[in-house]
Amino acid sequence: MFDIVLDSGRSLYFLIWAVVLGAVLSVQNLLNSRPGRAIRALRGGGVMAEAMGVNTAWMRVVIFVYAAGLAAISGFLYAHLQRAVNPTPFGLNHGIEFLFMAVVGGVAHVWGVVLITVLQYYLQTLLSKLLGSGGQLRGDRVRRAAGRTRHGLCDELH
Repeated sequence: MFDIVLDSGRSLYFLIWAVVLGAVLSVQNLLNSRPGRAIRALRGGGVMAEAMGVNTAWMRVVIFVYAAGLAAISGFLYAHLQRAVNPTPFGLNHGIEFLFMAVVGGVAHVWGVVLITVLQYYLQTLLSKLLGSGGQLRGDRVRRAAGRTRHGLCDELH
């Protein structure tokens, strides 16, 4: 239909960022709408939301289904990128990293979570290049890693 081939990392990279942008805008629009205000009221407690006339049980179902839809889209993109489905990469460390991204980015600020996620990825990449396999910080690795990170986001896909 669209004649778009998604067989390389670069084409999937742009698709994934387009989906991230769409998801962020969708979540922001949801949170700025009338149901979004009800969702924010649920965070303070169910009694307060019910006092405002919100059907809390229905709103919790809506939140769950919305989050499950976003998880399904991200899982599909991850499986397509990896060409396989394997639960091994999602251990305890990744769960802690995701929690860290949400807490530091700010649960109420959608763009903050995206910014912290990108920042954490590049800090991890830089540290792994600086430390290498031996865990020793060396000057030549610092110069090489700094030279590689200047080329932007697409540098890792070559």
